[in-house]
Amino acid sequence: MARKMSYFFAVSAAAILVSGLGLTQAAADTQELPSEFVTEVTTVWNAHGVSAATQESLLTKLKAGEPVEAMGTGAAPVFVGESEVEGTLEKVSTYSDGSIAVLTLERPAVPEWGGDRTRGVSGCSMSGAGRIHTNCKVSGWFTGVSLSFLADYKLGTVEDARINNYWAPTVGCVFPLTCTGPTLEVTRLAQMGSLAARVGVVAYWSGAGSGTTRLFLDVRDYSATTN
Repeated sequence: MARKMSYFFAVSAAAILVSGLGLTQAAADTQELPSEFVTEVTTVWNAHGVSAATQESLLTKLKAGEPVEAMGTGAAPVFVGESEVEGTLEKVSTYSDGSIAVLTLERPAVPEWGGDRTRGVSGCSMSGAGRIHTNCKVSGWFTGVSLSFLADYKLGTVEDARINNYWAPTVGCVFPLTCTGPTLEVTRLAQMGSLAARVGVVAYWSGAGSGTTRLFLDVRDYSATTN
């Protein structure tokens, strides 16, 4: 009987130890997110109508060290909405997990009367009968990762549409994310047939998984847009 009782207690102790190790591992697989990170992402989510349930799901993924799709995981958005707000084109891309990327392209106001008339919005201006845009900011928010750069571009026919200049790349990451970069990338400076002129900026991040995020400007015919 004593031998059976000893065996029982040994097995029970082993079970408790294994259970405890499982709980420890589960705790290690999650992390509390810093308050400044939670504040930033929930502020943007609230401003763009992301539901409380979706926000909780996204925060759970991030706590487990899993990136959300909007951070640049290679997933395609399931819905894209565009609006023009005070001289800025805003594009909100929604992904299948409910995360969003918020992209903006700064634009000068349309002249109220004929001729060349510039109107700066943080420096962005137009000339050449509205075809030449100068010093315009392209920016994107990808859930704790922010990218931006400045560009000059020209709208027009296939032969004329082009990006004339690009500079001042920036990247920002909210702890616990860390970023390296940013690096400017050039795909093509002039439109080629149906292929838009494209330049962009890229950054590499880690802290909730790891990955690469890109922000780009496309200029084709008489339009310019981002991501």
